[in-house]
Amino acid sequence: MSRLYVKPAPGRTVPDPERAGYLPEAGEFVPRNAYWLRRITDKDVIEADPPAQIEQAEEPAPAEPVASKPAAKAAAKKGSDA
Repeated sequence: MSRLYVKPAPGRTVPDPERAGYLPEAGEFVPRNAYWLRRITDKDVIEADPPAQIEQAEEPAPAEPVASKPAAKAAAKKGSDA
């Protein structure tokens, strides 16, 4: 499911069912579902660009390289010799 970054419209307090609280005034990523699309249609929230540091944090981290099989076997053998 894709996500949207939304902020409450000026003067609005918007319940956030995922957080069991309210949408922060600074905004947050929310799922693109019927609830949030309706909040946009009703002008309770506005779509916004996320702050740069949040946008970078949302990107998936690169995967760590997996050790090659010969190196893993050598490490296992070395551990069993001890």
